[in-house]
Amino acid sequence: MLGPAHVPEIGVNEGASLTPSRAKSIGVDPEFTVCRPLRCDLDLVKAKSDEFFTRPDALTHFDGVPVDLAFIDDVFVGVRRPATSSTSSATSRPQT
Repeated sequence: MLGPAHVPEIGVNEGASLTPSRAKSIGVDPEFTVCRPLRCDLDLVKAKSDEFFTRPDALTHFDGVPVDLAFIDDVFVGVRRPATSSTSSATSRPQT
């Protein structure tokens, strides 16, 4: 089975998306609560992602090899989910 060899994950939480990984991985989350076995070569870092990536050694776990796949939880990129209420404000939609 082919798969990525180097995976950074921003937003580890309980480790669900890292569970199937066998790749060399870096997991970053300020409040992770991993509650399942993880079977990959893992550098698990308890930090905010912006703090982590300002470190000069942030990706040394990958030994200079480029990232194959990155997983970024939407909470960490400021993605807003669509309003589910029919009374949502018109200002929540892009203006044209």
